[in-house]
Amino acid sequence: MIQAPSHGNRQLLIEFLLAVLLSVAASIAAFSNIATAGSQWFNVTADGLGHLAKVAYLAEHYQRLEFPSWCPFWYNGSTMMQYYAPLGYVVMAAIHMVVQEVILTAKWYCLICLTFGGLGVWAICRRFIGRWCGLFAVVLYCLQPFFSLSLFGGGVYAQGVIYLLTPWLLLLIVDFLTEPRGRTFFGIALFTALLILGHAMHAFMIGLMIAVVALPYALTGKIRFQSYFMLGVSMVIAALMCGFWWAVGIIEYEAPGVPYLLEEATLLYTATLDWFLPGKSTILKFSLATQVCVILSFLFYQYTYRQTWSSDRRQFCVSMMVYLSIISAIFSLGQNLSILKIIPLIETLVPGRILNLTAVTASVAGSYVLFSILKNFAGHRLWHKGTMVLLSVLLVGLSIYEMNPFVREYSLEHYDSYYQSYMPLLSGTGDRFEKGRYEWIAPVNASETFYSTQVYGYNASDGWNIEGTPHNRTIWGHNVALSSGADEYVLKDLLFWNVRSVYAVREYTGLLSSLKEYGFSLKVDPSLITGNNCVLYTSDQPSSYFLTDPRDSLVIGPGAIAMAHEYPYMVHEYETDLMEYSMSELEQYEVIYIIEPILDSVSRVAAFEDRVSQLVDQGIHVLIEPSSLQRFPLFGVGVNNLKLGAVSAVLAGSDVRNEAPETDIILRAGRQFFSLTGLDRVDYKLYGSQHRAGFDMIGTKKVGAGEVVFIGGRLTQYLPSPSYYIWGFQEEDIVPDVASLKAIITDLIDRKEHSSTFVPGVFDVLSSDWDYKGGAFAYSTDEAQEVTVSVTYTPRWKVTLDGKPIRARSRENLVVLDLPAGLHRVRLEYGISILGYIGYGITAAGLLLLLFGTLFFRRINAWLKESAVRAGVWLQLPARKRSRQETIRLKLQKKIKAQ
Repeated sequence: MIQAPSHGNRQLLIEFLLAVLLSVAASIAAFSNIATAGSQWFNVTADGLGHLAKVAYLAEHYQRLEFPSWCPFWYNGSTMMQYYAPLGYVVMAAIHMVVQEVILTAKWYCLICLTFGGLGVWAICRRFIGRWCGLFAVVLYCLQPFFSLSLFGGGVYAQGVIYLLTPWLLLLIVDFLTEPRGRTFFGIALFTALLILGHAMHAFMIGLMIAVVALPYALTGKIRFQSYFMLGVSMVIAALMCGFWWAVGIIEYEAPGVPYLLEEATLLYTATLDWFLPGKSTILKFSLATQVCVILSFLFYQYTYRQTWSSDRRQFCVSMMVYLSIISAIFSLGQNLSILKIIPLIETLVPGRILNLTAVTASVAGSYVLFSILKNFAGHRLWHKGTMVLLSVLLVGLSIYEMNPFVREYSLEHYDSYYQSYMPLLSGTGDRFEKGRYEWIAPVNASETFYSTQVYGYNASDGWNIEGTPHNRTIWGHNVALSSGADEYVLKDLLFWNVRSVYAVREYTGLLSSLKEYGFSLKVDPSLITGNNCVLYTSDQPSSYFLTDPRDSLVIGPGAIAMAHEYPYMVHEYETDLMEYSMSELEQYEVIYIIEPILDSVSRVAAFEDRVSQLVDQGIHVLIEPSSLQRFPLFGVGVNNLKLGAVSAVLAGSDVRNEAPETDIILRAGRQFFSLTGLDRVDYKLYGSQHRAGFDMIGTKKVGAGEVVFIGGRLTQYLPSPSYYIWGFQEEDIVPDVASLKAIITDLIDRKEHSSTFVPGVFDVLSSDWDYKGGAFAYSTDEAQEVTVSVTYTPRWKVTLDGKPIRARSRENLVVLDLPAGLHRVRLEYGISILGYIGYGITAAGLLLLLFGTLFFRRINAWLKESAVRAGVWLQLPARKRSRQETIRLKLQKKIKAQ
């Protein structure tokens, strides 16, 4: 016989249904004008359509049961899951397979994330605070402007799963710390792993905040220390379980899954006080209502418990929510708060994102305020109850008024209306790899990534969200190159990236002139209005992803990229150590320019000198710019730091100083100069107003069968690009006659004949084909050839020649192959490296540890407790004072055992 549900169960069901309705309603209200817009209207965001381009690509392959790890159409081909972890993309791809429209995918995804996140907040309140009050927390959470501005203003859709998972993880953590159990241990590990796969940085910062706030509870005996320890163990196991994803990104061995972050971007999303103040215009905001709720909950908590502590789950939950709210809000200020700069690696974090956790804890705190008003301060008299109801209505009403989502309307754009005007004019026809790439050099939003790659089927040399990787740092470097007039350097990159269509800002006149000079022509009428007021240039040169490199000069060292701006015919690499190159790689160059080599030991100096001697003996022209910090002489050449005061210094030829002063180059003071000692021949000296003899700055030193040119004073920092790169855009720091200084540097380089062109040649292939796994091509040549494949390099590329493995290497972040003569077929497969296998091993170990920890949780917990007692006895530590309730419980247990 089926029994009728009890009153408590009916109340729970009704409250749950109301929580679902409120979560859905509040979540839709958070993006109301977007929710009701047609499927052709996209909300204007920085990231949104970039995410959706990747989602559409994944969904297309998932439907065919293909699981791509390579994304061929961004950044010359990049790792599929980079910067943002895979979970958000996978969830969106699953939704997209059902709804088939990307904007509907985004809407449903955001609705699901906010709704289930709101239900998680309600679950915390229901379990630890009380009945009904959690409904208020649902509204506070789902209407939090920090979420809506992130999702619908910034378009960071991949972070949506974080907003869904964080409340449920916090529910498990509070439950575990008050009553540790094996199944909760398992749940924490599972949800933490999902959080890492949603966004690893979020997971790290959330774990850090919980560790900091919960530690005092453990040290003071308010929670068991072994529970605190086991919580950490569970989270570490979760990190191990995700090893298959993060292992390939922990070092620069591969194009990273967790890339190096550019500090400029971290500061952009680091909170300021304006984020918390109403009426201030900022990219993100945190609700004032929830801030007030935290303050009120702290006051009510202090009044209710009056500085006493008891085994009260509600007390522990509320106090932890309040302190988590305060600590995380302070942490969100990151480097904008001086004291937080002492935190290691703070510059690599984006602390503003921790406000996601603050939104959860502050919402729970708000529910406690409502609970306190209705329960703790309500008297039996009617007027008391009426007053409490009125206060509750005012609290809820004012909060909703302050968080009113309808006052924020997110911009909508029918992007295709203007993309249709020029995208069809891009160069090339056919599939992605049959036409040249498309590149935009303009301040654009993510619509470029979606329309160029998904709607019109182009590969692009730009992309979205692999910030900090070598290719993206090159693109950031274009800002310096364009500002310093090094337009040919940018053009060189475009040619090697097989770019045939360039969408550029009209103000970049130098770049546009270079495009015309090298065969590009204006494709869009200048009177046509396009996005960002740009123009489109295209090239009729045939597309080729297989190139030959005519350059035979190399610049290497920490400042190599800035020098390459000035001399685009020089190859530059991100590897700055000469010893990391094989002799066979170095012998292909006629000129090698070494900038500030890092030589911090006698053994490194000896190895460096031996390598340079070998190069000189091979007839290679070597130039060295030592660092001012060089401790050990190189070939007997040392550095001598100078203090020239505030006056300017003069660089002049050592043999013409008194005869031709018009050849002098005046160097502005204020920078650190250093001269050279031990040169065999001095070509140029630096003269100060009080130093008539001058200081040796440029000269040669006999090495092996030839000589090496030494350049002191870090003179190349005065060239435009190095100057901008080091000092920023300060016109007064540029040499008045920079052309004369560059002529000197150029003359030093040109002492050995070398190629001065940077235009790649085409390596003819008989056929080629590409897919989500990589590519293949066939060729026939009469002689061995070095070929550059216009695809981003990573050690994950496995290359075979007629089925046999051959080596692939990198040059300026592109794949380089040494191919033999004859008729051959080459296959490039985006496979897995040794780090990938290690990652899978780490994941397997994590799963085994989770299984072991869950099944034997009680035994492990008891063993930890016994070990702690023994350690305390051995260290002669005083025993923990038992509470009155614990003493009574132990006496009862003894009585029961005695009976």
